Amino acid sequence: MAEPAYKHFHILLVFSGLCFPSCRSETGDRYLLKLFRDFVFHQVDENGEPVVDWGHVVECLLKLDAGVPEKILLLSRDERSMLVTSYSELKKIVEASYRDLCSKAASAQTRLRVAEQQKRMQQI
Repeated sequence: MAEPAYKHFHILLVFSGLCFPSCRSETGDRYLLKLFRDFVFHQVDENGEPVVDWGHVVECLLKLDAGVPEKILLLSRDERSMLVTSYSELKKIVEASYRDLCSKAASAQTRLRVAEQQKRMQQI
């Protein structure tokens, strides 16, 4: 992998690490992210044994980044839920999740600054 592509892939992994852990919901868009995370990072064989396939991980993340319209089938771990979506739809969900995360982080930072200012005012 060429160095610029390697750096881009590294950014994708970090971005995924920020967005995918926040997808604990069992409904809606966040549920699709949860299923996609499992699809990419938690592959298993027919015996339920973990499979490490870096080619699969790279391919999925690059398709997500490009917003490819290709459809994919996502299964829950218990295989009771099956959803069809596209990388382009998932990209929109990841971007919305990231915006939400940034917004919450900014709000937390603002609350922290206000609390620090109030503490300084009390010391005066």
